[in-house]
Amino acid sequence: MTGHLFEIAGVRVELRFHASPPAVLHRYEPFACPEGGPAQAVLDLVPGELRGLDGFTGHVLVREGALRVQGAEHLGRLDLATGQGLAIADRTLVVADSFVRALVARHAAARGGVLLHAAAVRVDGRVHLAPGPSGAGKSTFAACAGEALTDELAVVVPDAAGSWMVHGTPWWEARGGSAALEAVYALAWGGESVEPLPAAGLLRHLVTSTVLPVDGPAERARAFAACCAIARSVPFRRVAFKPATRVDALLRGEAGRSAA
Repeated sequence: MTGHLFEIAGVRVELRFHASPPAVLHRYEPFACPEGGPAQAVLDLVPGELRGLDGFTGHVLVREGALRVQGAEHLGRLDLATGQGLAIADRTLVVADSFVRALVARHAAARGGVLLHAAAVRVDGRVHLAPGPSGAGKSTFAACAGEALTDELAVVVPDAAGSWMVHGTPWWEARGGSAALEAVYALAWGGESVEPLPAAGLLRHLVTSTVLPVDGPAERARAFAACCAIARSVPFRRVAFKPATRVDALLRGEAGRSAA
């Protein structure tokens, strides 16, 4: 058995493999904790195949004090009281990923934050966040930047000073890390420009990009409250770009104009 300890947006998880880890574990490497320390959750991963997934949705259920993946309840369980769990370690880590995402989202919500479908890129120590659905250009936007925290899922939480911090996640390409939020963007293909958008549209943009691995009335209410707080705090802009755009220079120029 080999243990791998990771920290994602303040959540420490140890994945214990009872066979050789699958290749997709490389996604977690930027979040490794070489110094060790206690984990909030320990998940034992045993070899197996994904079977009986006719009802699989990717959502995570809370049943009898434990997390289970909807449509794959027979493939794993994570006890919330003890932080101990067991799951099948298939080559895609679909069950383990589902559990870790749920833990990260729950931890963010408890801190007044939210998990978003968004690319996050860091320029001069500040994060530019681009939420959006699949196909919006998040991965291309992140690939055009010099330092992408994540290209798919980002955690946004308030800090003690009332600012918003953005954390990268392992899903799907990421360097990890975190930094303060500079602005939120709507992505547009073609051209190279940044322009302000009405603040009234930011709340809808955030809410439609919210990720709720555990989906229920309480989770939706907390996520909506977090999105409202973010929308009141940061600028909203549209960034138009092309696959060869130097995103850092484009965003740096807008940040300079805003400061002036």
